[in-house]
Amino acid sequence: MNEKSDFMEMTKMMPTIGIITIVSAALTIYLCHDEYKNGKMSSKNFKIVAAIIIAQAIGGAGESIRSSLLQLRDALR
Repeated sequence: MNEKSDFMEMTKMMPTIGIITIVSAALTIYLCHDEYKNGKMSSKNFKIVAAIIIAQAIGGAGESIRSSLLQLRDALR
C-alpha cells in the first residue's frame, strides 16, 4: 500500500516538470530573440532554433505525461 502512495506523490510532480520544460523553452526563445534583435543572429537561424526548441518542449512534456499515465495504469491494476 505504501508503494501506491509513493507513486501517487510522484505523479503529482509530472505536470510541474512539463510546465518547467515549457517555461525554459520560452526563456531560451526570448533570449534568442534578443540576439536576433541585436543583429547577432540571422532571421533564418532564429526561426530554426525557435522551431527546434518548441518541438522538443512539446515532445518532452507529452512523453513525460504519457509515461506517468502508463505507470499509473500499471499501478492501479
